[in-house]
Parts: sequence; structure tokens; C-alpha cells
Amino acid sequence: RIMCSTLSDALTWKPVSESDQDTTEVLLTELPADGTAATGILELACATRVIASIDHYYHAELLSRAAQRRQLSQGVVIEVDIGGHRTGVRPGMDAQRLASAVIQLPGLQLAGLSADLTALENLPAEQRPQAEQNALSVLRHTRMLIQRSGAACELVSVLTGRQDSEALRNSVVN
Repeated sequence: RIMCSTLSDALTWKPVSESDQDTTEVLLTELPADGTAATGILELACATRVIASIDHYYHAELLSRAAQRRQLSQGVVIEVDIGGHRTGVRPGMDAQRLASAVIQLPGLQLAGLSADLTALENLPAEQRPQAEQNALSVLRHTRMLIQRSGAACELVSVLTGRQDSEALRNSVVN
């Protein structure tokens, strides 16, 4: 899986081999701002598997309409705000309500959750481990709420600014 922050970054990605194109998922973190962006995401989805981020019902509606026009199923992750307050739906019930709405929209498939932990990098070093664990706890709780409501929520994607984030990513699922 590769992560691209913008649609233009994702469009410039070229698979190394045919098997890369068949097995690689592109997680697009840029939210679709309008119908043109949603259509661009679906055009990319014709070439490779794309999972788009959303944090509002508006984004889900845009992608649903574009997916219906193309007769495709578009995977989405719900971006959860775990403290950065830049993007993301509030964790807990707000994320669960959005997930419930997403699974009702034609052409969309809920893949999971995403969260941006890079804002935690601004904390003093001694406070980061606890802040990360708190954020992961919020994500686990949100995931549990979504799953209890009957929606699949398999993928949890965490963006960090650290090179040693493998243990952090692994702890989300456990």
C-alpha cells in the first residue's frame, strides 16, 4: 500500500511491474473538495485500487455520485481527528454516525479509519509515548463502535512523522 497526500501525487505514481498495479492500493489522504476531484479519484481507481479519505458526509456523497456514474465500488476510510484539529471527524459517535451513513450510500465501501498523528511530534519527547497511546486508544474505541454497529472496519491507517512507527502501527490493531 502506498500513501499519497494529493490526487496529483497519486496520478504520477507508476507501478514498477504489472503485478504492482494489481496488488498495490493507493491510500489517498486528500479529501475530495468537489465533483471534479471525486471524478479524478474514480478515474485513478480504474487503473489501480484506491482508498479515499473522507471526514464529512459531503465527501462521501461526492464519491458516491462519481462511483455510480462509473459503475464502480469505491473504498473509503474515515479520517478521525485525534487531536490535530486540522482534518477529521470527531472520534467516537460522530465517526460511527458517518460510517453508518457511508455504508448506506451506493458505490461506496467502508474500508476503515485513518488518523494523522504528526501533530503529536510538536509535544515534548517525554510526553509523546503517552499521547500516542491515548490516540491509539481513541482509534480502537472508535473502531469498536463502528464494528458494533454492523459496519466492517478492517483497515486502520496511522500517519506519523517517525521512522520507527512500525510498533505504533502494529499496536493499533491489538
